[in-house]
Amino acid sequence: MRWFLPLLAMVFLGGCGHTPVGSDIGALSRQAKVVSDFDRWQIEGRIALRQGQKSWVGTVRWRQWPDQSELRLHGPLGRGGFLLKQQAELATLYLDDGEIYRADSVDELVARHFDWPVPLSSLRFWAVGRPAKGRAEESQFDDQGRLRQFRQDGWLIRYSRYGSGAGPCLPGTVELERGNRSVRLVIRHWTVLPDET
Repeated sequence: MRWFLPLLAMVFLGGCGHTPVGSDIGALSRQAKVVSDFDRWQIEGRIALRQGQKSWVGTVRWRQWPDQSELRLHGPLGRGGFLLKQQAELATLYLDDGEIYRADSVDELVARHFDWPVPLSSLRFWAVGRPAKGRAEESQFDDQGRLRQFRQDGWLIRYSRYGSGAGPCLPGTVELERGNRSVRLVIRHWTVLPDET
């Protein structure tokens, strides 16, 4: 059974269709449909955060299920990391020094304890190549019908590379910009997770 999930992902995500480059509501619907059921995944890669003159680079491992998530970040040389978990209405932050903090959402924890206001609740959707819930604007697509960029909640989201492991419809590089803030997520490996956690 373990071989079935990766095979299913390859078949399901194997083609994105072909849509002319530009902005098209129909293309956005088709892209969202392709990745809409892809709700149990793990990504591994690198993340770079920048705000004004400050910057931070580290490794990321993100495990996502429909009702919970687990995000692990490590700084350079494995230092300065944390583990962030979201289950139902409870988010928990585990710092490497042993401190533990809780809040209603991951966004609230990040805003409270870090200088990097990154919308993680939206990034879980943006990472798989689709807008989060709500209105997306200025959507543009490549010649295979995949999102190239769009704007949502004040952020510009760009996809500069696709095709990273589990299929050509999954992003390889996701870039976010809002004012003097930017996030660059380079996904080196996608994994389809089983139903059980």
